[in-house]
Amino acid sequence: MSTKPLKYFRQSQEFYRFIILKYIHGNGHLTLPVENTAPELENALAHIHLQSMIDNSLLQKNDQNELSLTEQGMQHLREHFIDYQLDLLILEQDLGDFFSNKINDLRKDNIKNVALYGASDTALSLLGHLQKSGINVSCIIDDDPAKQGQAFQGFPVVSQSELKNYPVDAILIASVAYHREIEKNIASAFGQNYKVYTLLES
Repeated sequence: MSTKPLKYFRQSQEFYRFIILKYIHGNGHLTLPVENTAPELENALAHIHLQSMIDNSLLQKNDQNELSLTEQGMQHLREHFIDYQLDLLILEQDLGDFFSNKINDLRKDNIKNVALYGASDTALSLLGHLQKSGINVSCIIDDDPAKQGQAFQGFPVVSQSELKNYPVDAILIASVAYHREIEKNIASAFGQNYKVYTLLES
């Protein structure tokens, strides 16, 4: 796991400047005083003085009190985008290491077929790592009726009652926020029929 400090996934001055520059670039300008803005920008403005960005020649203000990026501001934004992408690569590597450790747990227990619980972004990340490992994903369980009967990245999304129709040795909960609630639902629905794995517990 990388020990390099991340600029853009914590509350930092670089992160807030990036948010402001990106917003102004995407919208063409920012009119002062700022009103009814997006929460992300509002939070950034609470931590960064716009005047300091003007003083640093990153922003310029016209007679209509509209802020826009200077040439130096555009260059600064490009540099932010590059650094942001590098931070993403570090996080992706760290996440891959974390998932690999979890998959090794499945292998040690001789798990061949799993069902993921939760058709989520986390499940999307997990799927690639599971497929590379040779562990078969039989289906994805989801409690949302609107998702059931659909395909998620080519995998069938099923209800709890439909799980019996698929070869499954274990259930891997693809949720962090609701993993304890899901564990209780699994225990209630299936008892000890399946070994259950979560992302937060070894």
